[in-house]
Amino acid sequence: MNPRYPRLHKPAALLPAMLLTLAVLLACGGGLSEADKHYAAGEALAAAGEFQRSLEEFDQAIQLDPRNPDAYIARGNNYDRFGAYARAIQDYDQAIALEPDDPNIYFDRAVSYSNLREYQLAVDDYGRAIELSPDFAGAYINRGIIYRDLGYFEDAIADFGQAVRINPNDAASYFDRAYSQAAVNLPELAAENYTQAIRINPGFADAYSNRGLIYINLGDNVRAIADLNEAIRLNPELAPAYVNRAWANATLGREKETLEDIKRAEELGVEQEVIDRIQEVLKKALES
Repeated sequence: MNPRYPRLHKPAALLPAMLLTLAVLLACGGGLSEADKHYAAGEALAAAGEFQRSLEEFDQAIQLDPRNPDAYIARGNNYDRFGAYARAIQDYDQAIALEPDDPNIYFDRAVSYSNLREYQLAVDDYGRAIELSPDFAGAYINRGIIYRDLGYFEDAIADFGQAVRINPNDAASYFDRAYSQAAVNLPELAAENYTQAIRINPGFADAYSNRGLIYINLGDNVRAIADLNEAIRLNPELAPAYVNRAWANATLGREKETLEDIKRAEELGVEQEVIDRIQEVLKKALES
């Protein structure tokens, strides 16, 4: 259950080499405290991918100024990258103690809780981030993903609805809302949301594939096949699209097309149980 927004994205205005140069300049002076110099160097090293070295700089910054929340946040982000989620949470705890009204810290801690599969704690932190920043789209999205994956589809639909309210051009949130709507037997609404996702991102192969499955469930196999053809054109390795198209063709009694898709699905590692079910559908269609 990986959050779609695993970390707040900060603009990368400078190339890593330039950031390293900046760090050197800052370390040489410029009116900064020693703690700030180490913090600036750590940020630059982290941006350059030098995470272990950046940790050493953040350690120094915190030792010199233990009341700087940014240093705890930055070190926590690095620990999270290393998979040291418990240590990351400890740093976010310290940062929250110093800046209890910063929604970004709750968001970061929620990501680490989610990585530890402490989903209720993650949901609580996303909720706190939203309380502090009601238009925090990333918090709605990540909380919605947890709800969706735990089977709380109505809650997921509500959160993805907030996400698209905040950002009406977020194709992935329409996709996620559609998936949850389909799970609670709202196929027409799901189809509409997959359509919105495709409108925003015409190359969204998974959206075509999932909308195709919706059309199959609605009994419209012709429209389903059209969507699945497009999904496969966009991503020839998308196994579910071959499975769904084989099912639609089998339902229509199209033996040649069904067997071709079954063969490709098998090549892509689809389980035999799924293949057997499609063959049963084809057999019944041919016998009728």
